[in-house]
Amino acid sequence: LLNLKNTPLGFPAKGLVVFGLKPDVHSVPEGILFYQQLMSKLRVLPGVESVSIMEERLGSGWSDNSDMKVDGKLPDVASGSSRTVRSNVVGPDFFHMLGVPVLAGRDFTDSDTATSPHVGIINEEFAKRFLPNLNPLGHTIGTQGGEYTMTVVGVVKDHKYRSIDETPIPMAWYMYAQIPVLGQMHVEMRVNGAPLSILPAAQKVVQQLD
Repeated sequence: LLNLKNTPLGFPAKGLVVFGLKPDVHSVPEGILFYQQLMSKLRVLPGVESVSIMEERLGSGWSDNSDMKVDGKLPDVASGSSRTVRSNVVGPDFFHMLGVPVLAGRDFTDSDTATSPHVGIINEEFAKRFLPNLNPLGHTIGTQGGEYTMTVVGVVKDHKYRSIDETPIPMAWYMYAQIPVLGQMHVEMRVNGAPLSILPAAQKVVQQLD
């Protein structure tokens, strides 16, 4: 247990507040607007450093796993290796908020909208396994069925996602405003001071919007 306690997560846990919510929305554009307004209002609360959202919560044990196309086709992998990619839908400034270093390219921003070019971010393990000895930026990634295709705009450092004892797995993240997500998301806030003290103010913001 002591070893697990001292296992590096790849991001600082101190000051991180996470809570889930399911707004009463009836269309994808309505949901996007709700989360845009929510993040905008939470960012200006006293003590809040940064805010973002994610579909699958860190440490929940849940993940979305599937094969993924790279540059329009399923990638070749070494014998015994897997094509499985763990993916998640997140919001702007996600990696800055989480404290995960962006090794190349950039984070998601508010300018990544439903009408702008669709973009994705991958981790080190994804780049090593599926784009070895290449600059990953500018390559495309997408679902096996071809529903979504994104251009890689960033590479982030490997970090813990589902559990603290997991080994690195290829990961890809999509911008929530570019994927038709409707329903529950998890809000992440990086705050100064006692993390739980921000919850009453955050709850009031949610109630005003919902």
